[in-house]
Amino acid sequence: QQVSKPALILADEPTGNLDYENAVHILKLLTSFTDSNVTVIITTHATHLIENEKNATFLRVNAGEFTIERSRNGGYDEDIIL
Repeated sequence: QQVSKPALILADEPTGNLDYENAVHILKLLTSFTDSNVTVIITTHATHLIENEKNATFLRVNAGEFTIERSRNGGYDEDIIL
């Protein structure tokens, strides 16, 4: 049952070598799992594809600094954690 109904999906660069249309399709598919209370963790460099997600938390790493951003009401709240 865990295979057919996972609690967590990990996707490492799922859009890495895809064109824009297919990348958007894959991200919509992955984010649709959250409607079933599945946690989806995605690593990506293509942040422009996911920045408009309505229910997302981003952990960004830039120059050794970690930042958490949470989507809320069409905007983001940012917390620097390191």
